[in-house]
Amino acid sequence: MDLHGEIMNIHGEPLTGMDRQQRLLYKLGHRDARHAAAELAIAHDAKYAALMESHRELLAALKHCREALRDNLSKYAYKNELIMLDALTVADNAIRKAEALGGE
Repeated sequence: MDLHGEIMNIHGEPLTGMDRQQRLLYKLGHRDARHAAAELAIAHDAKYAALMESHRELLAALKHCREALRDNLSKYAYKNELIMLDALTVADNAIRKAEALGGE
C-alpha cells in the first residue's frame, strides 16, 4: 500500500468521556487531517518520482563521462594521467553512492 493509502487508513478513536457531539467533531477533525496529510503524500510522491528520474539521468551521464575518461586515459601524457585517474576515482565513488540510493 502506498503512503496515501496508509494515511487514509489511520484510525482515530475518540477519547473516553466525550459526548456525542464531541465525538462527531473529533471524527470530522480526524477525517480532515487524514485527507490533508494524504494530499501532502501525493504531492511528495510526485516530487520524489521527478527527483528519481533526474537522479537516473545524472547517473547515466556520469557513467558516460567515466567511460570517456577510461577510453582516453592512454592517449594523454603522464601529468594528465594523474588528473584523469583522480577524475575516475571521483566518478567511481559518485556512481557507487548514486547506485546505493536507487540508481540503475
